[in-house]
Amino acid sequence: MDWGRACVGPAWADLVCLLLESELGAIDPEEVFTRHPLGGQAPPERVDALLVALLGYWTRTAAISAQEPHLRERREHSRRAALAWLRSRWSNEIPV
Repeated sequence: MDWGRACVGPAWADLVCLLLESELGAIDPEEVFTRHPLGGQAPPERVDALLVALLGYWTRTAAISAQEPHLRERREHSRRAALAWLRSRWSNEIPV
């Protein structure tokens, strides 16, 4: 539990946060998310909204100097992960 950001929300939101902060390598977070029972039930527009909010948060905090040696890198990692996931989700919605 991260008590610095403790809140009440949909259970699938924890899965989004976990995937953004994990080292997934070449694994697609969307695939992991949609295969999980919680992710499969999540309303797509709400997942997008959370990803946009987290992208803004990580973008802002990644720009702030941190006292912890690797905190800025972790923030930047999460920012890039959120941006990539959103791009992937939104590119799949565009009809070809």
